[in-house]
Amino acid sequence: MNKSLRQKQKFEHLYKKPEQHSETLKTVHNFSNTNISQDAINILQKGFNFAITPKRIPKENIITNVEIALTTVEQPTADEIRLDIANILKKARPPAQNVTKKELNALKELKNNNDILILPADKGNATVIVNNNEYHQKMVTLLNSPEYNNLFGEEDKNSYQINIFK
Repeated sequence: MNKSLRQKQKFEHLYKKPEQHSETLKTVHNFSNTNISQDAINILQKGFNFAITPKRIPKENIITNVEIALTTVEQPTADEIRLDIANILKKARPPAQNVTKKELNALKELKNNNDILILPADKGNATVIVNNNEYHQKMVTLLNSPEYNNLFGEEDKNSYQINIFK
């Protein structure tokens, strides 16, 4: 096979648009006393690694990071890079939102609710919502269990219990 033909095939293979992966939704278990809206469940089903698209491009952060990186580059090259970055940032548009306004509001409500904790499940592909007080009580019970008595002294145990409630 001709080397340039092989290179062309490699390029075409790499250039193909990535296939859209179907969104795998996580299971949400609500073990708290709080009623959770469907919008909140929808956003939690997307998982802890889901990233909400920014409303604006953080141009200041990009410029700052580029300037820090350019401290080790020669001046003519640094000026070219600055010009390229400026042109790119002028043309840049933020990506389309990947969550609805209702989901954003539900996320804010969940964040401001101090009565619940949202945690990944120990096993499985799930998210768990529990009452804050019940969770802390279980943690204290575990720390007071005989299995943990030999791991640290009484003073350490008390400091761990204090840190749990912070």
